[in-house]
Amino acid sequence: MLTKVVRFCGIALLTTLTTTTIIHQPSYASSTTFFCAKSKGVPVTYAKSQNGRRIPMIRWVQILVQCIYPASE
Repeated sequence: MLTKVVRFCGIALLTTLTTTTIIHQPSYASSTTFFCAKSKGVPVTYAKSQNGRRIPMIRWVQILVQCIYPASE
């Protein structure tokens, strides 16, 4: 009977500690913001880090479909 109580309390303690650890994980996603600007005339999506550093994420380039796939005559 005592071993069942000890086992139950051990499982309950382990479950509580695991749940507490999972819930209190730090979140860093809210510290990065995204914004758009132009760099050398080309639109760029930047990420701004916690320390204010601008990191280019996407350089938007226009591809002229007619140059790649010319219309057949």
